[in-house]
Parts: sequence; structure tokens; C-alpha cells
Amino acid sequence: MGRGQRLREQDDVKTTEESGCIPGADPEKVSSRARERGLPQLGTMGSGNHFLEIQRVDEIYDPLSPM
Repeated sequence: MGRGQRLREQDDVKTTEESGCIPGADPEKVSSRARERGLPQLGTMGSGNHFLEIQRVDEIYDPLSPM
């Protein structure tokens, strides 16, 4: 999420990796250079060869089959 943005839905945190908090992580260990480099990427998919595909389900044929 970008600075100043909030979760769209409270349930979003359930689908965020590690619920948005990695156990045992120590933010003090993150260097100022790493923070500087990462700040512009907040709320994005990051740098590099990343993409996002969004699909919409129009019809469910078998509601009991796994998605």
C-alpha cells in the first residue's frame, strides 16, 4: 500500500503475505539505503519484471470444484 492509503477491506490483511507482519522481523536491521530504495515502491509491485493479471468469473459451473 502506498503512504496515506488504507486497506480497501479489513479482510485484505488475511490474504496479505504473513498478514503483513513477518514474525521475528526486526525493522531496525533494515539499512537506511534499503529504506530509501524501497520507499518509492510502496503500493506497487516493485521493480523488475512483474505483472498483475486480473480476471472476473462470469459464471460458476460447478460450485463444489476447487478454484
